[in-house]
Amino acid sequence: TIYVPCSDGVMAFNTDTGRMQFQFRSNIRELTIRNEGDTGIRVDFLRGSLAGRFFVLEHGTGREVRRGQWTAIARQEVYDIFADGSRALLSEVKRGNPLAGPNDNRTELLLDVKENKVLAVLGPGVWPPNAVLSPDQSRLAIRTAGPELRVADTENGQLIRSLSLGQSRNPVQGGSPAWGHDGKHVYVWRQHETGMQIVALDVASGEVRVVVQDDRKNIYSSPVLSPDRRHLAYRLNDN
Repeated sequence: TIYVPCSDGVMAFNTDTGRMQFQFRSNIRELTIRNEGDTGIRVDFLRGSLAGRFFVLEHGTGREVRRGQWTAIARQEVYDIFADGSRALLSEVKRGNPLAGPNDNRTELLLDVKENKVLAVLGPGVWPPNAVLSPDQSRLAIRTAGPELRVADTENGQLIRSLSLGQSRNPVQGGSPAWGHDGKHVYVWRQHETGMQIVALDVASGEVRVVVQDDRKNIYSSPVLSPDRRHLAYRLNDN
């Protein structure tokens, strides 16, 4: 069975027959799906009227096994939950300034789901958020509205490294950072005097290495590493 988020909930398909087994309707598309083993699948809602709640559904039938609330902290937007369910990333939005831009009142937070408390303030946020977990989920790389790259420990939220990314405040330009497959380096765009660079940040030493130098300034794609670790791909705004 494969579970697919859709515009109004979750659909389950049999991979042998291609037929839909069931559909769980919620009218909310901002959700995550996690396999709970023999118990079923867990659906966590990130935004909307069901934000902070979860449902566990039986495999194959979609019958509700249990439901609950994984956080009581009132935040406007939850945009990611760790695979083990221990942590969540939140984007807190402060309302009230009608002249503010989409990133002016936004703060990124790391939440301890079990204890239901904020572990760390990760920095001024951008939308869409672009925090990325390391392969072992022990560290988090996030591009803030500074713009700045920050690397934090996911256990306690402690800041490990930071790197200025230039002057541009465009939240889209450069996209999200990307972790190396070994979890030791973070690749990210930064603005330079003559254009844009993709740099590799060594998390342990803080050493920065320039990987790509591009004189064009309209970069709208996160760097992507190939599985064999030999190549790096990115997309330019001029197609």
